[in-house]
Amino acid sequence: MKISLHAYAFGPHGGWVPTYLVEEAIKRTARLGYDGIELDAARPHVWPYDIDKEHRGAIKKLIKECNLEVPAISGYYFGFNFSSPL
Repeated sequence: MKISLHAYAFGPHGGWVPTYLVEEAIKRTARLGYDGIELDAARPHVWPYDIDKEHRGAIKKLIKECNLEVPAISGYYFGFNFSSPL
């Protein structure tokens, strides 16, 4: 089994750690010994409107250099209640 960390842990949403850009979140995830990182399609990480092809390539390269996998990319979900029957 492989264990991954959600990049949310390094985003502005938790409040228990400083906010880091995706590159720093990737490096910290690797240093913590995780096998992968679930990317967050939200700012300041991989919001599609903020990153171009070159930036995506640099992120992909860094993930590979850090020997991490990306098991998932979570979509924008803040403000939505997944337990709501509506």
